[in-house]
Amino acid sequence: MLYQTAAVVGPAVGGLVIASYGVAAAYWIDAISFAAAIAAAVAIKAPRQALALPQSVVESLVEGVTYVARNRLLLSEMVIDLLAMFFGSARALMPFYAEQVFRVGAQGLGLLFAAPGVGALIAAVTSGWVSRVHRVGMAVIVAVCAWGLAIAAFGLMTEGMFALALVLVALAEAADVLSAIFRNVILQGAVREELRGRLTAIHGLFVIGGPNLGQVRAGAVAALVSPQFSVISGGLACVLAAIAVAFWAPELPRYDRTETTREEVNPEPV
Repeated sequence: MLYQTAAVVGPAVGGLVIASYGVAAAYWIDAISFAAAIAAAVAIKAPRQALALPQSVVESLVEGVTYVARNRLLLSEMVIDLLAMFFGSARALMPFYAEQVFRVGAQGLGLLFAAPGVGALIAAVTSGWVSRVHRVGMAVIVAVCAWGLAIAAFGLMTEGMFALALVLVALAEAADVLSAIFRNVILQGAVREELRGRLTAIHGLFVIGGPNLGQVRAGAVAALVSPQFSVISGGLACVLAAIAVAFWAPELPRYDRTETTREEVNPEPV
């Protein structure tokens, strides 16, 4: 909740600071704000006694990677997120849309960066209904398709459609948050407890790597064709990728959290 609130307030305030005092002032304020984070990190007390590990870090990592590679359900829920972020991430092109398409300047760019936080916050606050969803694998696929369609629709926006663009960006992020919730349900429900920490770390690599690779793709396609084509084609590619993953790994759309046990989805121990 705090993260999503900061994601809303930070970009909006940043846009106002840039518009009023310049880019340098925004960076100085951002740098100074890290003092609170550093102080909080220093205040964390390390455990007095380290836990004894039954195996080396390398062996533990290898076991986790092997487990994921042999479990198509878990692999597919990670791959679908990686593809969604790779094709749909368009944050690198937001300055172009703010300056060249909507002509809203730094303040408008701040709102474009804040809109995803609004969508994520609303999705998180209203996510109580998620507990009533049984086919969480299919829910992941639907959420990824919604993310891609919202991104593609954003790419079609023209001058004078800035308000609608903000709504679409917020909807896209809301879909992404719901996808993350459903994927975590699968991760928590289909993994043996002793492997859950390692698989969460592997899952985090996909979550972090996808958007960063996506920014490279977005910039490269924008340079080769156009920014609009990059965003629109990327959004549509998300939908196609989600459908492809569903056919490649039918375990994902079939997964029902109320009927499938860990023994049914887990491979034999390695």
